[in-house]
Amino acid sequence: MSVPPRLAPAVLLLALSVLPCPSSWASASAPAADDIACPPAPHTRDDLAALAAAGFQPARGGDESAWIVRLLACAEDADPAIRDGVVFEAWQRWLRAGRVDPEILPGLARTLMARLAGPPDDDGFRHPFAALLLSELARADRLQPFLEAGQRRDLLDLAARWLPSVRDHRAWDPVEGWRHAVAHGADLVLQVGLHPQVDADGVRRLLDALASQVAPPGHAYRHGEPERLARAAVFLHGRGLLTETQWRDWLEGVSSPAPLADWPASFGSAAGQARRHNVLAFLHALAFAMRVQHGADSAQAALLDAQLRRLHGG
Repeated sequence: MSVPPRLAPAVLLLALSVLPCPSSWASASAPAADDIACPPAPHTRDDLAALAAAGFQPARGGDESAWIVRLLACAEDADPAIRDGVVFEAWQRWLRAGRVDPEILPGLARTLMARLAGPPDDDGFRHPFAALLLSELARADRLQPFLEAGQRRDLLDLAARWLPSVRDHRAWDPVEGWRHAVAHGADLVLQVGLHPQVDADGVRRLLDALASQVAPPGHAYRHGEPERLARAAVFLHGRGLLTETQWRDWLEGVSSPAPLADWPASFGSAAGQARRHNVLAFLHALAFAMRVQHGADSAQAALLDAQLRRLHGG
């Protein structure tokens, strides 16, 4: 999709309106790969590299609102220098600096929600980067609301359903770069959950989504996923919407050895050791973050210490 540099907001909205906008995100289909051209005509990959080299200052009278629509075509590109180094960097910089016309943001959200709710691509980049870009839109909506209440509820529902559905735990590859679906899903949960219109029930749903990926069966994390999950959990806890009993019950659930009989049994299999490794890493990250947030002698720190002692056999 190519958008001339100085299109008025109405034309940009029209450009977004032709992208999928289904009534049900559960049955939405993302654009087929054949329908997405990267680099977006008339630009070349050299133009994208030049945009990054120029500090994401569009050249020749271009503007960020037109470019941010163009760059959607490259959000799942196989080249990490484009996917991460141009698309995500541009989105994060421009949205956080308030350099994108707010009138086009709901359309961007609809497009990415459809992409995240639709089928994954064969290479595994589509969903993680849709979640990551949506996290930036959710952050922008919290600071300066632009979503309608119904669309915001749809986004919460999508975040709460998509993260537990992740089965592709590939993270970083020296050639292909990042996928990192769990970390990006945690970022989306965090930003969605911080919105003041998300109530206690919404926070519980999002915490349950995080819990689903604390220890995925048979997979041992090694690319920072426990820290990203823990960071999201700390911020959701910080909303202050859960009772202490609800928080304790959630913590008991994520700290459980199940389906193992107990934690000593974890040493009897590779899957058991992977579970112990993941839960231990998550609890250590959560305990550290809680100490930073509430103090070394806080009740939250003591509660997490008790769970850690149980894992260590104390």
